[in-house]
Amino acid sequence: MDDATLANIAVAIATLLLVFVTVYYNSSNIKQIKKQLRIQQRQITALLSNQEPHILVKKSHFVGNELNMSLLNIGGGGTAYQIVVASNFTG
Repeated sequence: MDDATLANIAVAIATLLLVFVTVYYNSSNIKQIKKQLRIQQRQITALLSNQEPHILVKKSHFVGNELNMSLLNIGGGGTAYQIVVASNFTG
């Protein structure tokens, strides 16, 4: 083999090595991006649930001076973590 052929083989091997390294790092980056996306989706769900809950009072009844209520968040934002309930009962 002459020097040009050996040089071409060396370039081809180096190019293949570079391709494998690039694919490896890209797959690692894709996994990291997917992980970050899942975290951001959870954060968005939590944010929307606190900003756009739609609370439905399913049941309410008094036991002595204590009011027991069953609430359901039917909003599209997800779990409502902080709920403030204001009520006015007259009898």
